[in-house]
Amino acid sequence: MLRLPLLRAVGPGLALEVPVFIISGHMKFDPARREECHERMRTVAAASVSEDGCLAYGYAEDVSEPGSFRIFEHWASEEAFGAHCSTDTYNAFMAWIGEIGMLGADVNRYEVASHVSLTGG
Repeated sequence: MLRLPLLRAVGPGLALEVPVFIISGHMKFDPARREECHERMRTVAAASVSEDGCLAYGYAEDVSEPGSFRIFEHWASEEAFGAHCSTDTYNAFMAWIGEIGMLGADVNRYEVASHVSLTGG
């Protein structure tokens, strides 16, 4: 079993360990299918953020490149991510991608050992 690195969050009266497991990247589709992409991505993102262990999940279209979407996911555990990958919503989304095809993709998993807030949050 893969062990994820932990980030220790410490503050007044707070000391807890939080796994930091992020997926980030971009996917490129035919710009003529942008609206369909928006609809499908809204559906999978709305379902995903309600799943146990999903800390963040979203897509954003690159304003300089129509049809190119940024993806960002943050999962609490390997188990939560595995459960996500077996949902009907996720599998329908992946099947849809297979049907229409992507023009390109670069999506990566990051296991983060530490972070520094740039906004004080």
